[in-house]
Amino acid sequence: MKSVSLIQEAQRRGEQLSFWISLILSAVFALISCISLAYSQITAVQDDFLTNEKNFSYWIETGDVFQLDRALSNFVKVHSQVKEIELEKEGFEIASLRSKNYSQKILSKKIVFERKLAGARAKIFYDISFKEILYIPILFFLIYLILRFSIKNLMTRFGRSILNPLTDFSLSIGGASSLEEIQGLTHSKGKILELDALIEKLSLLGFRVSEAERKASKVKELEFVNRISKQVAHDIRSPLTAIEAIVKSKGGLDVQKLSLLEMAAGQIKEIAEDLLGQSRSPLSISSERVKSQNSQSLGKESSDSIISAVEKVIEAKKLEYSKRKIKFVLYQYATTKLGVCCQIEELIRVLSNLINNSVEAMPNGGLISVDVLCEADEFMIEVRDTGIGISREHLDQLFQEGATFGKENGNGLGLFSAKVRVEEWGGRLAINSEPNKGSRVRIALRPVA
Repeated sequence: MKSVSLIQEAQRRGEQLSFWISLILSAVFALISCISLAYSQITAVQDDFLTNEKNFSYWIETGDVFQLDRALSNFVKVHSQVKEIELEKEGFEIASLRSKNYSQKILSKKIVFERKLAGARAKIFYDISFKEILYIPILFFLIYLILRFSIKNLMTRFGRSILNPLTDFSLSIGGASSLEEIQGLTHSKGKILELDALIEKLSLLGFRVSEAERKASKVKELEFVNRISKQVAHDIRSPLTAIEAIVKSKGGLDVQKLSLLEMAAGQIKEIAEDLLGQSRSPLSISSERVKSQNSQSLGKESSDSIISAVEKVIEAKKLEYSKRKIKFVLYQYATTKLGVCCQIEELIRVLSNLINNSVEAMPNGGLISVDVLCEADEFMIEVRDTGIGISREHLDQLFQEGATFGKENGNGLGLFSAKVRVEEWGGRLAINSEPNKGSRVRIALRPVA
């Protein structure tokens, strides 16, 4: 259905109303004029008959033949406007008063005037002249023009006093972009109480919207704090577990354990820096993080440094899950002389979370293999396990924030966070899995010259 402006519709309907009111009133006035004209004709005829009846009676009594003859001739000429033969057809008795034959019926005033008056009433419209008939449409047209002009002028005044302020108000409210602008709205075309009430209600609505936005912003901040808390608790668990395992291990701290401690401390430091960076602007988390990560990833990491980081993660996981029946294997198929677009500390964090997911998918132990390879101009890291696997119907949901499957204490942040990080580097993350056959997660990073 086509949308129509309320103001334009009001103007259009006003034009239609003006036309029909003018037409109807003109027709009514024309009809009244016709009735009035006919009534005046009948009244005039009746008055003439009454007057002539009195005179005729007097002249008969006095025997004034000359006056009788003149009056009757004039009476017939003026009021009937027809020939004598036509009067005879209508039943009138025509006789000459000069005959002085008083036995003729023409001398009986009762017969003459009763029959003549009845005929005159029956032929009143026939006796109206063509000019009088022509006056009726002319009068109708003149009345229509007068009413049309008057009503149109009235509608114009109505438009100036009502529709124009509504138009101005509509333009003003359309250009308002803040609560202050809405509260400052006024209408210049007169004082319209309804518009004042509407402006007041709009101001109240704007205030309520502003309050709702403020509360929504507060809720977003709380959601941000809650999400970051979950993320920190999730990510910091692995380095703390590694530190705890090293502390509880026997034989003191050798070079390998010191290296693992250094890596765990680096992870904790990275988590803390990321938390501080995001807390600066809670309401623009995504854009701030993207800018920060993109600026960090402008530099390139060598394939050797990435392989070294992967080896450290595997060694840390061996120590962390030493009491579980899990075997860790690293397969290195190829390297690239080009740099890789990523950030080492974040990559360690992502890889640690992916291996943790694999461990949780193998409650009875199994094999976790990490492959580093180059294919189709991409530097890839694959994490494969022999866990319980995931059905196809649940795979698409795993990359949604908060989505988890097959873990008692899972919070759905590991894969979601990993996917976000990898995509910020310009890479991609994909997962393949089958129930009871394990899962494979592939990180594809883009080489840079």
